[in-house]
Amino acid sequence: MLTAVVVVPALAAAALVVDRRWTEPVARWFSLVAAAVPLALLTATWARFDTGAPGPFQLVEDAEWIPTLGVGWRLGVDGISLALALLTSLLFVAALAYPVDLQGRHRQYRAWFLFLEAVSLGLFLTLDLLLFYVFFDLSLVGMYFLIGRWGHGDAKAAAPKFFPYTLAGSLVMLLGFLALYLPTDTLTFDLPPHVFHRESNKGGSGHYYMLTDGVMTWAEAEAQAVVCRREVVGRTARDG
Repeated sequence: MLTAVVVVPALAAAALVVDRRWTEPVARWFSLVAAAVPLALLTATWARFDTGAPGPFQLVEDAEWIPTLGVGWRLGVDGISLALALLTSLLFVAALAYPVDLQGRHRQYRAWFLFLEAVSLGLFLTLDLLLFYVFFDLSLVGMYFLIGRWGHGDAKAAAPKFFPYTLAGSLVMLLGFLALYLPTDTLTFDLPPHVFHRESNKGGSGHYYMLTDGVMTWAEAEAQAVVCRREVVGRTARDG
């Protein structure tokens, strides 16, 4: 189920890119339905979430990706990530439903928004540190094009400034992940072993690590919200 939360909007974005025959009304409803699928799936996940279950993560999906490096497609939720993912999916549905001037590129606009939704939800759901880094950097790509093409004000100048500064910050984050990865006996980017290892060796500091991860994902959600809000306000002011 969690894999579908990430994959469905990504596939919908690819469909909008590949086929150029989409009319504006059809593309609008298609993108809304595609964006609403993660919202429905996460609502069902919320209903299945057991607050009394042992362990920090539930509904875990795990598939090996690069076994030699300890990298895998690992998704799961805890109380914080599930709440933020649910709110994020609702935000993207609202942003896609809001009528704005698409400057004759409705298909590209909705494709980038669905792409950004997919990688943003991946940020909240992934339990693999390297995959978290990949999702984070991909979200920067989506925001770069949305800001540069459909942002208001001096958007074309803002986008090139936004991208390198945020990318530089993500490289520092990657160094932090490597600092966690390299000292372990079994090299893995899987999040739960790092949490349990730190809890057992440092008297509960794993809770601090989980809190740090939650703050990072919350900050990313706020960034997505700012992009959408600025675009809405800017288009409203311009139309008025």
